[in-house]
Amino acid sequence: MKKQISQNNITNADNKEFITRQMKESVKHCYQNDLYFPALTLICSYIDGLGEGNKKDYLKNLQTHFPELCTQLGALTFYQKYRNGIIHEFCMKPDFALDRNQSMNGQYIQEYVVSETSQKLTALNIDKLVEDFINWVNKERNNGA
Repeated sequence: MKKQISQNNITNADNKEFITRQMKESVKHCYQNDLYFPALTLICSYIDGLGEGNKKDYLKNLQTHFPELCTQLGALTFYQKYRNGIIHEFCMKPDFALDRNQSMNGQYIQEYVVSETSQKLTALNIDKLVEDFINWVNKERNNGA
């Protein structure tokens, strides 16, 4: 005879509320502890997990749930320069960086020139990315995910 167990006591793909809570809380934990690379890594991974797991769906989810990011940077650029870099190399691609809201005046993307090297950088506002991701996960949970 198989032992019975409550869904509240297990982890599996059918428990959408548990999964989305884990996503939200793990991103919040990293972010609140100034762990921005891990937060970016998790968000990039979770965007895959909330979709169909393919590039086409990933880009669609970016356009749907991160419209300001897509307007300022482009979904494909985010996918290629941030997502692929952080997932495969634990770093953004060269010439791309992270920055914080207070120095970016609320913009998602800011172009910089490094004073010491003259390197041109495109910086992503990690604060806005985390906020948009949390809002999406909250919406998913409220819609029965």
